[in-house]
Amino acid sequence: MAKKPLLFRGSFPEVPVSKLAVSDNDDGGSSTSAHASGKGLIGTVLEAYNGHLHLQLRPDDIWISILLQFSNYANGRSESLRSKFVSHAGKMGLKVSSIGTLETVDFGALSMAMMNEISNNLKDPTLQEWFLPGFSTTTAADNVTAAATVMATMQQYFSYEFGILCGIPLVTLLGSVED
Repeated sequence: MAKKPLLFRGSFPEVPVSKLAVSDNDDGGSSTSAHASGKGLIGTVLEAYNGHLHLQLRPDDIWISILLQFSNYANGRSESLRSKFVSHAGKMGLKVSSIGTLETVDFGALSMAMMNEISNNLKDPTLQEWFLPGFSTTTAADNVTAAATVMATMQQYFSYEFGILCGIPLVTLLGSVED
């Protein structure tokens, strides 16, 4: 399998990798490939413009930016929008749990589980399909980012609790039946 820097060169042979600005990069931080801007979507566009760089965007990057702005809008109007999203008053508590420790638990899976809980308690559960990106470029990290954004969007309607189940995984009682 070709390394990603070679894939970049094959996709954009006329653009040196050092002249490529991307909004996201999942190559593990290789110094020989294009690097992601840490400045968000608009910052990446401005960096590319000011540096005369080739700009590479994914639809997921645009979608997450739209979701973030929608979150700001919805949070600023949470009570007037309440009837569009939920049937309950106040905040409904939602809880998800997973087995593990702080070092081993899959926080992405917990976020997606919370997204499912939110969806199950919305007036229209199919909104989950709208919230989550579904592009050919979508990664698991994109879905987790969208789920976290949905949690921020719905924070006036739900409170969130994450449980990490741990303890004694197995008890063995030694001895005989007579003991």
